[in-house]
Amino acid sequence: MKRSAGVTFVAIIQFVAAGFALLFAVLMGAAMVAVPQSDTQGRQAFLVGGILAGGLCAIMGVYGIASGIGLLRLRRWGRALTLVWGGLWLFFGVITAAMLLVIPLPPTPNADPVIMSAVRWGVSGFYAFLAAIGAWWVVLFTRSAIKSQFGTNGTVTAGDGRPLSIKVIAWLLLAGIPMLLVVVALGFPAAFMGVLITGWKALAFYVIFVGINAYVGLGLLRFDPAARKIAIGYFAFGIVNNLFWLARPGFGDRYAAMVRLYPTWLQNLQGAQSAVDPKLIAASIAFGVVIAIVPIWLLVTRAAFFGPRVSSTTSTPTPS
Repeated sequence: MKRSAGVTFVAIIQFVAAGFALLFAVLMGAAMVAVPQSDTQGRQAFLVGGILAGGLCAIMGVYGIASGIGLLRLRRWGRALTLVWGGLWLFFGVITAAMLLVIPLPPTPNADPVIMSAVRWGVSGFYAFLAAIGAWWVVLFTRSAIKSQFGTNGTVTAGDGRPLSIKVIAWLLLAGIPMLLVVVALGFPAAFMGVLITGWKALAFYVIFVGINAYVGLGLLRFDPAARKIAIGYFAFGIVNNLFWLARPGFGDRYAAMVRLYPTWLQNLQGAQSAVDPKLIAASIAFGVVIAIVPIWLLVTRAAFFGPRVSSTTSTPTPS
C-alpha cells in the first residue's frame, strides 16, 4: 500500500530528532575530553553526568533512526516504535511541564525574576510542545486509515504475535542493570520502607535488585508465568517502598541525610545539598509511583499470553 504523507512527515521528524540527539552525544563526548585534569572532583562529576546524558542521547538517536526507517518501509515494528515514542513524549511532556510550573526553581543569586519566570515558562512550553507531538503521533497511528498501511488491525505485537508492551517492560528492566551496577560501585545509600540503609545492607539491597531485574527481564522475554508474577510483586514493592519513604514524617531531613552519604564529588556538584528542593524530589518519587502502575496493569491484563507458545492454528487473545 502507498505510504501517506503524514507517515512520511513523522519519519522525517524522527530523523531530525535523532540527528540532534546523536549530535548532542558527540558534543558531550568532546566536552568530557576537554575537562581540565586538575579539577579531580569536578571532572569526576562531569564525566558521570556526561556518560549518562551522552549515552541516553545516543540510544535515542539510534532508536529514532530505526523508527523512521520502519515508518518509511511501512513495517509494523516501525509503527510500534512510534507509538511507544509518542506515548513517552506525551506522558513525560505533560508531567514535566506541570512540575516546572508548580515547583519553584532553586534560588539563583543576582538573577532577574522576570528572566527566571520567562525561562520557567519557556522550558515548560517546550515540554508541552513535545507532549503535543506525542499526542499527535498516538492519535495518528491509531487511526484505521494509517493502521491499514502497515497491514495490521491495530494490535501492537512482536513478530511472534505476543504483546510488544511486555517485551518493552523486559528490556527496560534489563537496561536498568548497568545503572544499578554503577550505584553499587559508587556505594550509594538506599531507602527501605522509609528507613535509610547504608554499608553492606545497601549493597545487598541493590545486588538483589540487579538479580531480580535480570531474572524478570529475561523471563518476560520468554513469557514465563513465574516471571510475570514476580514482576507484578516487584513493581508493587517499588510503589509501597516509595510511598513509605515519602509519607513518613521528616522527609526533608531524611533526604538531607541521604545526600550527606553521597560521594563527595556528587555532593559538591552545584551544591547538591541545597540546590535541589526536597519538594522536587518528593514530586519525582510520586511520579515514579504513577509510572510503576503502568507495567502492573499491562502484566495483569496480558496474563493470557504467558505460558507455552500457542500454535498458529489455535485462537489467541488480542494483544495491544
